[in-house]
Amino acid sequence: MKILSLFVLASCFAIRAVTAQDVTASVNFSPAQEAKIRDFVAGEHRTSTAVPASFNLLVGVEVPPSVMLYELGADLGLGQYRYNVISGKMVIIDPKSRKVVRVLD
Repeated sequence: MKILSLFVLASCFAIRAVTAQDVTASVNFSPAQEAKIRDFVAGEHRTSTAVPASFNLLVGVEVPPSVMLYELGADLGLGQYRYNVISGKMVIIDPKSRKVVRVLD
């Protein structure tokens, strides 16, 4: 009985650890979509946004509150995402979590 109780308790901790993880996957675009995104962002003429030196631009990282999130063009069909230019790179961001979902060099 004691072993069963320990097993159940360990299982609960394992399930909680898995569900507590915040997994942010990279978003993939077709080459045509990526070209349209690049053209759109380039046409917006945004200057690169300054971020703290400690900020590490990677997929899954939350952008600082000081980073403005700009809408992508409606014709791109990516209304669920926003963008900014950070460190000279086009960055696609999930506005709900403010996490980076794609970095376009």
